[in-house]
Amino acid sequence: MTKAALGLDAALIESDWPPRAVLERHFHLQALPAKDTDSITGLCGHIRSHAPTADVRANTLYPQVAAGQLEQSACRDSFFTRAFALADWQNMLTEGLGEHALTAFHARYKYLVLAYDPQGYKSLGQLLGRPAEHPLERRASLYVQGLMASLGKAAEHGRQLNALLHVAGYLKQRLNEEEQRNWQALLEDYRSRKLPLAAPLELLRQYFRRYPDPYIQRQTYLDPYPSELVDVTGWDSFSCN
Repeated sequence: MTKAALGLDAALIESDWPPRAVLERHFHLQALPAKDTDSITGLCGHIRSHAPTADVRANTLYPQVAAGQLEQSACRDSFFTRAFALADWQNMLTEGLGEHALTAFHARYKYLVLAYDPQGYKSLGQLLGRPAEHPLERRASLYVQGLMASLGKAAEHGRQLNALLHVAGYLKQRLNEEEQRNWQALLEDYRSRKLPLAAPLELLRQYFRRYPDPYIQRQTYLDPYPSELVDVTGWDSFSCN
């Protein structure tokens, strides 16, 4: 996959901001002015020195965030989930938009969208299920707008639990009794908020490595972006005012 363009304020590009080196392994970094700008074609995201205004966030398809905000795990997860989804979308367009390509893209993002926005999950499915209503290019435009809006919603506990149960269903006939007990115990701890989402996700990754499923292997839910970006230090080197 071709590296997507990620915008960084020039101050971040020119500084010794620690995460920059990690970002360069996954993105083509593009220096941008710190002032608010209109949407820039081709970007999958924009990390700013300071928080963008609500108007700027509303008028750009790609996610925007202040560098200091990325210190918060929920903010970091939201930003990179959306940035990598948009990069994946741009890569699909580069390879050629078609009915099959659009349907295959949606199939890979179904459970990720479900985890953030069940209504959006339903709406996107209906959009693709009614091809006669819009030409392909229009459907694609509506789809990516809906996708980014859905992934921009808060990752609520109940919605994530619902997605976990759907994905775990693919293991129902494969886990032995001990594995089932471990999964149910861990899921209950997550349900009661004793454990973070990372715990059931990691156990599911382990189980699917042990019992591969072709459909789940194509899904983005378990790995929406590289794990290397989870624990990078130095996100807080710039404050957001």
